[in-house]
Amino acid sequence: MVCKSMRSYDAWQKLLNYLPEDSDQDRFLRQFYNAFKFDPNIKIGNITRAPINIITIYETLIKKDAKGIFDQLSDKAEFYNQLIEPEEYEASTLNTSLVNLERIGAVPSYTFLLYLFSLDESNYAEPDLQ
Repeated sequence: MVCKSMRSYDAWQKLLNYLPEDSDQDRFLRQFYNAFKFDPNIKIGNITRAPINIITIYETLIKKDAKGIFDQLSDKAEFYNQLIEPEEYEASTLNTSLVNLERIGAVPSYTFLLYLFSLDESNYAEPDLQ
């Protein structure tokens, strides 16, 4: 039987693999909150924007629902990795565009893109090519 803390540790290590640098981790946590703060399970009081010091936000979220917030962070970290390391993924039009965004320093767009990448495909409409 696998110890629950070992599974948690392994899951945390997987998340950190998607966010290799400390600066990536900090930025991801701020951008995650800013992208998903509309969700009542994530919104903290009257905090409309994640501050530089995000500890209070995540302490509160962990107290509310540690497993729920960790699951969401784990899911979104994989999307975020594609934003910060697009060259590590299979060549595609999307990844070429992400590389170009990375080259021009478009990090602020990652909040919006993180939100878009997390949407179910049913939220996207195919263009009418007629």
